[in-house]
Amino acid sequence: MATHVIPSNQFVAQTELLRALEAPDFVTTDGIYHHSDCVDDMEKALEDVVMNQKQEKIKRSDFVGLIIDETVNITVNKKLIVYLKLEMEGKVETCFLGNYDVDCGTARCIYDRLVAVLREIDVELSRFIGLGSDGASVMMGRHGGVGALLKQVNPFSIQVHCVAHRAALAALDAEKSVDNITSYKNTISSVYSFYKHSATRTNRLRQLTAELHDEDMVSLKQPCAVRWLSLHRAVKAMKHNWPAVVMELTEEALRGNAKAQGLLGQIQSYSFIAMTHALSDLLPVMTKLNLVFQKDDVNLSSIRPVVQASVAAFTQFRDAPGPEEETFLAGYEDGKYMDIKVTNASDRSIQAFRKVRERFVQHLIDALQDRFPEDCLDLLHCFDTLLNPRRYPPTQNGKKELFFVPLIEDKGLLCPIIL
Repeated sequence: MATHVIPSNQFVAQTELLRALEAPDFVTTDGIYHHSDCVDDMEKALEDVVMNQKQEKIKRSDFVGLIIDETVNITVNKKLIVYLKLEMEGKVETCFLGNYDVDCGTARCIYDRLVAVLREIDVELSRFIGLGSDGASVMMGRHGGVGALLKQVNPFSIQVHCVAHRAALAALDAEKSVDNITSYKNTISSVYSFYKHSATRTNRLRQLTAELHDEDMVSLKQPCAVRWLSLHRAVKAMKHNWPAVVMELTEEALRGNAKAQGLLGQIQSYSFIAMTHALSDLLPVMTKLNLVFQKDDVNLSSIRPVVQASVAAFTQFRDAPGPEEETFLAGYEDGKYMDIKVTNASDRSIQAFRKVRERFVQHLIDALQDRFPEDCLDLLHCFDTLLNPRRYPPTQNGKKELFFVPLIEDKGLLCPIIL
């Protein structure tokens, strides 16, 4: 059915036909095909159909761009995930090509596999105009990176460091610069694991949350390095569930659970609670920045303002507490917060936290400015002036039109002009 593009609603009729013909492998009476080869046959048929459709699109496209990244499967084998960015009649479309095995993670190995994949689908390297990647040296190294090797074949191709990766790496740079943030993430991960592996504890936590907030528990989350927004979600869940988590861990500790005793000591400390609220102010700024960059149709004119606004917000949070941290400071009284005793709350500990927060925010500012230098933001603004149709003057018929003319003859390099 997949091979011949037969609609799925014809499945019943197909099975009735097989039953009437007494097909030897069709042994069931419930209309389900159970032969051992069925999964392989279906996957192969679907792959053939999808690949044929992709090849038709590739043939119709004027230019081809590549987006690649390294991955691993459950057996920790090196894989190369490949997307094609196609330009057809002035419109850009991204399609998933495949996830391919590679022998190793060197630039030469990745390049050879990439070239082999492109040859299999009859894509000539002369049509290749750009490479998008996560910015790793193996991809973007000036002399031996994958982009440099592709540039040897097509000198006019360009390399693009994924802007969403840049924002994520800026946050990661700041985290690595402050050990306290790493310790905080480890504590959240430990609390998550403590409840993940016990349905009984999770149910008690859910009941306590309902009693305290009169609403459902927000599921605890685990920060993950490869999921850019995971830390924000983990902090949000911890802030919401913190009183219930403290109470449940207290019950576990009274029963002699050493793990619960250790976790309780960590999450009841002043620095942990204050950091939870401080990150609740800081992380939404980085999340918004990431989400802007992950849009399908990012407006070039928005990049500089949103980066500058993020830096301005972080500068304000560096110099003074944000709304969430102010809420904690207002509720912290007589060594308690939300009627729960706060530990390690000496003046020295409070001053130490403030220095850590200030240092972390400053590293965030520095990392953003390093990953998004002002000259690059100015260049993006110039590109927006040149390529944004909304900025073009109208023609006599009231329409704004953009045409591309050859800039270097026979080299495929085009220059946009307004007519």
